[in-house]
Amino acid sequence: NHANNNGRATASMVEVSPGSYAIVVSSNFEGTAKGSIYVPPGPPPTTPAVDVAPAISALPMFASETSSAATDAQFTISGIAGTITRSSNTVSDVIDGLTLNLQGIGASTITIKEDVAGSTAKVQDIVDAFNDIVAFVNENNLITREEDGENVNNVFSPLSSSRVDDNAVTAIKSAISGSTYTSGGLVRIFADLGVTTERDGTLKFDTDKFAEALGSEATSVNEILMNFGDLAGTVQGLAIYQFTRANGLIDVTVNGNKSLITNLNERIAQAESQILKQEEIMRARFSRLEGLIGNLQNQQSALTSALSGLGQ
Repeated sequence: NHANNNGRATASMVEVSPGSYAIVVSSNFEGTAKGSIYVPPGPPPTTPAVDVAPAISALPMFASETSSAATDAQFTISGIAGTITRSSNTVSDVIDGLTLNLQGIGASTITIKEDVAGSTAKVQDIVDAFNDIVAFVNENNLITREEDGENVNNVFSPLSSSRVDDNAVTAIKSAISGSTYTSGGLVRIFADLGVTTERDGTLKFDTDKFAEALGSEATSVNEILMNFGDLAGTVQGLAIYQFTRANGLIDVTVNGNKSLITNLNERIAQAESQILKQEEIMRARFSRLEGLIGNLQNQQSALTSALSGLGQ
């Protein structure tokens, strides 16, 4: 048993009985989109539909052949008019979010249920991410007072002099409060999904309430979350994009702080230069003053000596 694979088809020699052999040529693809295999009786064709010649070129002829032509998968779905044709048995472009694996001929009933665990995990990710932002902002937005005897210093955290962080949190909160679905029954707002706001500004997630809402009004839950995605995560929604995009509010704030730091450093450098110049001037003045004091001392000594001579 020997096989040869050229990427598009595989040819293998099989001993069917002592001294009797057969060559099996199989396509490596499903359906007809990639072409078909043609192996007629007699010598290999000059230009086969699929290049299988390297696998069979050593054989002078084929006594006979049996072919099983490939066909595309055909199926129907209740609610969709017409017959659907696909070249693969794995179909993922008919029903959004659903992959069909065609196993054989017949009819099947497909039941689609809400993925409670998966949906709960995604909402929990949103809650955790928001709470991480709130914790980061609170930690870096403090102004502390340090006292050392008579000296009192106010220490500003990195975000304490900026409003961009507070504005970002406010924008996300607005997206949460604005994500509603008025056509639903009892599930209309984020609080109905079990997501509520704590006193410290963080979010609390009641997973049991979310599962109950998903089980009773899946459409309402889906619409609320989709609305939140539109308000918070898209270019049109702007809640997050206006901060994180290139040259957005965060970039503008960071660049503004960098410019301020650069200006302050330049002013500090200029002040230090002025201090050095003033120091040189003061040193020169003190040096001159020391010289004058020395001359006065010498004159005083001479005057004292002269006065002493007169007294004698």
